[in-house]
Amino acid sequence: EPILKNRLLQKLHEEALRFGVRVTMPDGRTRRVDLIECPTADAAARRLCEELPIGSSDIIRLQQESGLLLARDEQLGGYRTGPALFAMRHGGLRITVGTKCCGEHVQGVQLQMDTEVLEPVDAQGWQRTTLPEGPRTITSQTAGMPPLVQYVDVEPGGDQAFNIPVEAWLCVYTTVPRNDAHGAPVEREVTIAADLGHFPDNAMPLRGTLKGPGPDGLETNVKLQSGMELKPVKFPVPEKPAITEDKHSGARRSHWNCPLHAFRLEPAPNKDYEWRPCDRSPLLSRCASSGGCELLRLLNGPPVVLGHLRPTITVRSPTGDKHRVDLLENPTVAAACATLSRTLGTEPRLVRLHQDGEFLPARTALHTFHTGPELFVAMLGRVIVQPVTVCCQELTLGSQYWIEEEEVVAQPNGQAEIISSAGHHVIRTKNAGMPTVDHGICIVPGANHELTAPIDLWLSVYSYLPPHEDETAPVARGVYVCANHTQVPPQAKPLLGMLVVIAHDGKEVTLQMSGKGANEVVPLRLPMEVLRPRQILAAMTPKEIAEQRCFIHSMQLQPETHGDFLWKPFRPSPLLDRVQKKGGCEFKRLLEGDPVLLGHLRPVVHVEHPDGTTTQLELADHPTAQHAMERVAG
Repeated sequence: EPILKNRLLQKLHEEALRFGVRVTMPDGRTRRVDLIECPTADAAARRLCEELPIGSSDIIRLQQESGLLLARDEQLGGYRTGPALFAMRHGGLRITVGTKCCGEHVQGVQLQMDTEVLEPVDAQGWQRTTLPEGPRTITSQTAGMPPLVQYVDVEPGGDQAFNIPVEAWLCVYTTVPRNDAHGAPVEREVTIAADLGHFPDNAMPLRGTLKGPGPDGLETNVKLQSGMELKPVKFPVPEKPAITEDKHSGARRSHWNCPLHAFRLEPAPNKDYEWRPCDRSPLLSRCASSGGCELLRLLNGPPVVLGHLRPTITVRSPTGDKHRVDLLENPTVAAACATLSRTLGTEPRLVRLHQDGEFLPARTALHTFHTGPELFVAMLGRVIVQPVTVCCQELTLGSQYWIEEEEVVAQPNGQAEIISSAGHHVIRTKNAGMPTVDHGICIVPGANHELTAPIDLWLSVYSYLPPHEDETAPVARGVYVCANHTQVPPQAKPLLGMLVVIAHDGKEVTLQMSGKGANEVVPLRLPMEVLRPRQILAAMTPKEIAEQRCFIHSMQLQPETHGDFLWKPFRPSPLLDRVQKKGGCEFKRLLEGDPVLLGHLRPVVHVEHPDGTTTQLELADHPTAQHAMERVAG
């Protein structure tokens, strides 16, 4: 009918004037979608589902020819011209997220399909979602780790399982605390973390190597990131094997230790800090006590402290070896020397630290040298100087000591302990006003030396008239002997004459005491090379030396009186009397004691008889002429 024909033509004309978008269906047919009825991509997908055969998968999304999905609320007006869109059927994915090492479920993972954000996985690490068919890109990101990109070909109407492994992205860092109240550095914590989204403000990267089991079961080394920026490193952990059955017993073997329990850290060498790991790895302790996945605990929990970087200084020994000194255990130079002495196998007093050739005081705070140039160890040697009498080899008191012009204080027993640097040194000794004696010695580093300093037989013999009331009355002058020349009184007079001593072979040795015209008392040296030669002394045992009487006991004086005095020695000699009663070394007693009175010089007069003979009279017994005449007459 003409009327119906006109209406049909009118309707076709109206439809031709309405805008639409061409869409290619899954079976290859092309359909035109009206933009007035279906302005968005989601509305067009629902409209196209009505044209699919019963039992077919629904069309859920539209896609460009390039493979880019259209957002559900995206307007289709921009696609009126150009290539046709594609209608994509739905496919199901069962997404699981687990640690790569142990397969433990991880929660809170962010997912993205192509450019579209998906719902995060639940607390059990699962996510069931519907995706358009075809190749898709799944991007996952966990706890600040680098994103993991995976590809999947979604099958229409399917229910595919899809696993996302969480790699072991780890960050090892140290914190930089402030120095203590005294300005000394403190130890730094070294921490490992898997949750890379939370770091302290004072964290800084640590250079070194992280070691642990690798995919092949062998130890794998991963170098930590260097530089100033804190970056994680990926450790290639092995995957947990499937449950297997023992071919012999038929038992199912499912025991698995997280590989992170065997991780160990080796920081790069640092001259200012020394790595001190925890006594037992906290990763190992947690795996042993709680089992499970250590990577999961690091993801969900706080970072773990693996050890500490303790502040140190480097010292170099005389042999060139380097030693690390912990500043927390050795706050002072003295403490460091004590520690180094145990390492070097010597005494603390024989170890000194120096810088630029100058010894450091014992109380110096060691942290003042932290981060500075290395210090040096000087190995000293110890010398025990034993002053002994040359005659009897007995230790004496009262000696003075010097080494390189530096005086050394003697010990209460008379010895001196000298601690000095290695090499040749000259030690000087002086006793009781005697001449200074030089002793050369070569000091060996770290060694103990004994130096015997024999004291020569120097004696001072003098006469002394003590003060008395009647200056005009004749008084006997005492004759004294001493070894300490400083004990000679200022008013003492030198004694002329001879001194006789019996040598080792029984022969007398006669020595001149003072020359004529001498006005002061001069010490006299008794020659031991004559009295007891060195070879004789070397052949004697200490017991024989002790049993041998001291030479001093045999000393006899033969003063020159010129007829004015009569020499009256004590009988027996006080020296012999003391040797007989006490034994020992009489020279030592003279050195350490007071002068000894040996006798007197008694003033005399000579009376000449008519026959030319003379009689000698002591003034003490004949103070007047009457006394003298009575004595001569009698």
